[in-house]
Amino acid sequence: MKQSKPVYLAALIMAAAVVLTAAWPVAAADYVVEYEMSLNDVVVSIERSMIVNDDQRIIISSETEMIAPQPLKMRSMLILNNFTRRPETYYLEADVRGATQKLDVTFTATQCQYRAEHASGVQNGTINLPENYLVWENNVWIQLMYLVSGLEWEQEAVAGVAGASGTAAAAAAPIAPGAFKAQVLIPTTMSLLSVTIEDRGSEKAAIEGTTLQARRVALNFGGTLIMDAWLDPETRIPIKISIPAQKLLVVRKNLTLIDPSDPAAEDLEVEEDLEADEGAATETVEEETGAAGEETEAGE
Repeated sequence: MKQSKPVYLAALIMAAAVVLTAAWPVAAADYVVEYEMSLNDVVVSIERSMIVNDDQRIIISSETEMIAPQPLKMRSMLILNNFTRRPETYYLEADVRGATQKLDVTFTATQCQYRAEHASGVQNGTINLPENYLVWENNVWIQLMYLVSGLEWEQEAVAGVAGASGTAAAAAAPIAPGAFKAQVLIPTTMSLLSVTIEDRGSEKAAIEGTTLQARRVALNFGGTLIMDAWLDPETRIPIKISIPAQKLLVVRKNLTLIDPSDPAAEDLEVEEDLEADEGAATETVEEETGAAGEETEAGE
């Protein structure tokens, strides 16, 4: 993959991706979700996310506050086209050790243009991507529901074959019933990862003293990161996520369905639109300060 400059942003714990396919089995409803992440049985981060659907867009916004392995506050927003199921724009703002870092990304069919702001200056660049790439951000657990949205449950059909040519389904190559492979873009590092996703069938998931019916999915990122996720069978919103090698556990603490008739829900959608507009209005003609010639690897 060709890259004009490395993106200099804080290194986060793990890599993730959003998958968008023509199958799109996820329920078209609006939710507020909260997750708690633990390492070695110690809570280290809280994620609060919101999913908003309208006639044209799907907006996934998240706020993450982490205390270990390094203090971090992160806000992100991924905007998807509700017709093509493809990413349109992405915005991230992170506060790492008191320093603010920002990333704005605009997606096309086979490229993304980015602007990264950090302590050393500003970087602008273009990344060439494989056709029908997928996207998933570091530590944004709610996005797992889209990573697996193209996976048809094993007893239903061979995964990855649904959908017309030219959709994201083409990026998910079927390898067996209930499994597929894909290429995933990680925005904070502007790098691609291979992932294999496999349906492991129905299981019970215990959280907060409650047992829920779930679908277990295994995700293998090139053999270097292996993850198990228990998802709601209908919405595919994650219930629980485990990475045994890192002794990492993510548990869904709260799930709220937004009532569109509630005036408070309208306020939430207006707030999301304003934040999206702020990201789109960022000046792209600003002079780069201190970024020229800098070849620092991402996350250093």
